[in-house]
Amino acid sequence: MFDQQNIVDLSKTIPVSFVTATTKDASALTRSIKDLCGEHADIIVIKNPDNLSEAYDEGWKKARHDIVVFVHDDVQLRFPKNWYPELKKLIDDKSTGFLGVAGTRGLLTTGKWFEFLGNPTHEHLLGSVTHGSVVDGKYEEHTNVYGDFGDAVVLDGCLLITTKRVLEDIGGFSKEIFGKFHFYDVATTLRAHMAGYRNFVINLPIVHMSGGNFSDDWAEARDKFVEKYRKDLPQVVDSLGSQLPADKLRLFSFRIGMDGCSYYRIKIPFDKIKKMKLAEVMYQDALSRLKIDDSNATEIIQGSDIIFLRGGHTGGMKRIQLNFDCRNKKFIYDTDDNDFEMSPYNDAYGAFTVEDFWHDLPDGGKTPVWIDKDDPKAEDIGKKWPGVRFYNQAENKIRKEDTIWTLQNVDAVTVTTEYLANVYRKYAKKVYVLPNAIDFDLWPRVPLNKDNKEIRIGWAGGASHFADLQLLRAPITKLLKKNKNCKFVVFGSGLGGWINDLPQNQVERVPWVASNAYSYRKICLNLDIALAPLRGVEFDRGKSPIKYLEAAAMGVPMLASNVTPYRETIEDGVTGYLFNTKGEFLDKIEKLISSAKHRKEIGEAAYQYCYKNYNAEKIAPKYVEVCKELLRR
Repeated sequence: MFDQQNIVDLSKTIPVSFVTATTKDASALTRSIKDLCGEHADIIVIKNPDNLSEAYDEGWKKARHDIVVFVHDDVQLRFPKNWYPELKKLIDDKSTGFLGVAGTRGLLTTGKWFEFLGNPTHEHLLGSVTHGSVVDGKYEEHTNVYGDFGDAVVLDGCLLITTKRVLEDIGGFSKEIFGKFHFYDVATTLRAHMAGYRNFVINLPIVHMSGGNFSDDWAEARDKFVEKYRKDLPQVVDSLGSQLPADKLRLFSFRIGMDGCSYYRIKIPFDKIKKMKLAEVMYQDALSRLKIDDSNATEIIQGSDIIFLRGGHTGGMKRIQLNFDCRNKKFIYDTDDNDFEMSPYNDAYGAFTVEDFWHDLPDGGKTPVWIDKDDPKAEDIGKKWPGVRFYNQAENKIRKEDTIWTLQNVDAVTVTTEYLANVYRKYAKKVYVLPNAIDFDLWPRVPLNKDNKEIRIGWAGGASHFADLQLLRAPITKLLKKNKNCKFVVFGSGLGGWINDLPQNQVERVPWVASNAYSYRKICLNLDIALAPLRGVEFDRGKSPIKYLEAAAMGVPMLASNVTPYRETIEDGVTGYLFNTKGEFLDKIEKLISSAKHRKEIGEAAYQYCYKNYNAEKIAPKYVEVCKELLRR
């Protein structure tokens, strides 16, 4: 079953002892050790142990040599030719505690060495292990590459190497017993780490015939371990990576949401930076529930060079500075909106406004949209207009003050457009324009089947764009009445009103999806034409042309309002169309409806323009350039 061809018989006298504990036959392991070290290798097999901790202590006390390897009975050793000289260099260093083949740079209060801050990329993990198994009578192997090799807080117990000197110093394995076969490794290597020793994950190939056993016994042992060490956790080695090059940046963004703004401003560029290996990045999303005052935040905040704060999280900088040494850190406040001119139709308006807002009705009347909850008439207004929304004026005044303080005290502000940059230059020391970008890996050109007779005209947005959507009411109503082959596709939520008055067989409603599925869902709308109406009010001027970029990434021609930001981005009649009036809207959309060839030409020109100017592979390095410039100041 085991392939022996890579095992090299180096010497008959390698001074290393091997300890294993088993309830079954360990002949395969002992044969592997003898092939590696010679027929007279020192192998201590503890039979039928009550627990691994006591078995391993019994073993190393019987060992002939000072260097001791503790190995599971279902492991096959495939060490390279120079394994012993390299190992001895490390083990002879008096600061070395344990060596292993897998481990982690950070250990949380959960006690799980394979889990760190809920980060799905597992950047904290170290090492690699090949697992062997028999499937349908056939022996198969697969290698799990966890990460690099280097300093670790704790190690996995499938293979551990140390010296009698270290074991005597920390009290051996059985100083603490949390379970029969679980957490002996985490607890012992953690004690070595806390005693000042350095643990390492090294490159020693093995085959492990087990993938781990997370049974009730494991869970019980974990609970005991966490209860014992809760006050000492988390532990981290060299702020997430002693093996990083000295010039490797560490970027962190705290509390990004699941919204499109966070998706384009943090997730897309950070993921691309990581893929291009420009810096080490981490962001905490809404699912992690990490709080600044949570001890689990310590390692990433202290280990970061640059800390990004998303718009709306203005209290974060003060709290971080109160809890951490920030003398060598830089703070960036990132926003893609004009926080001082928030649209009252935007859900975020309630977190910023200090004034009530009433919507003007066509008949000359008014209806309340936002009312201060402490207004003496608030209760009566709520009864008369059940749909009204309430905000806290007192809290919002404080939030506005915090926003201004943050803008004045961060090292830089990053925004999406030059227009926004001018807004924030009134407050910030330094403002950089980092445009929203398209990760073309997430927008593949997928050949979809089309009904050649149906023209699918799409609009995407939420209730905050209700007023913008009103611009389409008359022209879309007229268009659908004239062109029975046209379908109005509405991608979003919370929208009704005049859309309900359209012929419903010519309307298709598609609800929002999570941001990680957004691009694929939008591609599958199979649009022929995309629309982007915008009123051009002060708040709109701070928007980015992201809706146009999404359409361009799909090769779909767009018809947009001739206002900022679209007039600066679209070359009318070449990479898209712009309209000023309802009549111009109808004239230009008819051109697109009447010619599939023309739609394809405009869509392809838009794609090439977007790929050249808004590709995440070009924008992501600009984030890194900004960060490096700040660190040089």
